[in-house]
Amino acid sequence: MNLQARELRYFLALSETLSFTEAAKRCEISQPALTRAIQGLEEKLGGRALIHREKGHTHLSPLGLAMKPYFEAVLNELHSAKEEARAYREQQRQALRLGVLNTLEPTVFSRFLETQTAETDKLAIELHETTAPNLSEMLRRGDIDVAITSRSDLNQESPVVIPLFSERLMIALPSRHPLATGEPTSLQQAAGELFLPRLNCEYAAEVLRLIDKTGIEIAPTATPVSDEWVLSMVHCGSGFTLLPEYAHTPPGIVLSPMLEPQLIRKISLVVSTVHQQDLAVQQLLSAANAFNWPTSS
Repeated sequence: MNLQARELRYFLALSETLSFTEAAKRCEISQPALTRAIQGLEEKLGGRALIHREKGHTHLSPLGLAMKPYFEAVLNELHSAKEEARAYREQQRQALRLGVLNTLEPTVFSRFLETQTAETDKLAIELHETTAPNLSEMLRRGDIDVAITSRSDLNQESPVVIPLFSERLMIALPSRHPLATGEPTSLQQAAGELFLPRLNCEYAAEVLRLIDKTGIEIAPTATPVSDEWVLSMVHCGSGFTLLPEYAHTPPGIVLSPMLEPQLIRKISLVVSTVHQQDLAVQQLLSAANAFNWPTSS
């Protein structure tokens, strides 16, 4: 039996109007076409009448009364399936709002982005690059769906936190400096040098507190407006700064692991509570779990 949805719609329209003329108008077809469709439906059901059409009185047959709730259920299920498919397509087209820590090395993130885009059917991503405090606030307000950040207090605000990788805080010095060997170096060894704080360093307050203990001289300059300025000053020999392990360093600057104390930041993928069940978010979580993130040497 091959029942067609249009036949069921025609029958239900006729059962409600009990008029072939009105049902044909509602279905936007001719009356003869409606009559043929009802006759075809009756043949598929064994040739028994669904509608009794008597002079001045059109009404459902016992079979028509019995079949009506089943036909309604079929059309309702069909409508629900179409709505679900439409919602699925809309969700796939919707851009994932991804917040990224602005001190994260772009190369690491770009490799992940290329991989996950290939594996998630070209998922559209709307990027927001900003500081850790801003990412925390944007997640709280629901302005972004997911954040890649080092902000530790986000772990308490979201039920979904996926650790991605850890990286050490490194001492950056010009290559001609005696301490620029790439070997582990303590802050105490750098005592007397000028420290050039980076504007967006998440550990700035802690680093300055440690510097006070070691007696390292602070550069008597205003806080630089960008990491580019800091690196330029380091390259010129004006002092040293601290950079994440996987940060891009231009030629002429050497990174050495910082020891005593050793500072390590943990990068995590954190999901907004509101959007954790979204299809796009689930695709990103799967890609993040499968990606080969860097590991400290």
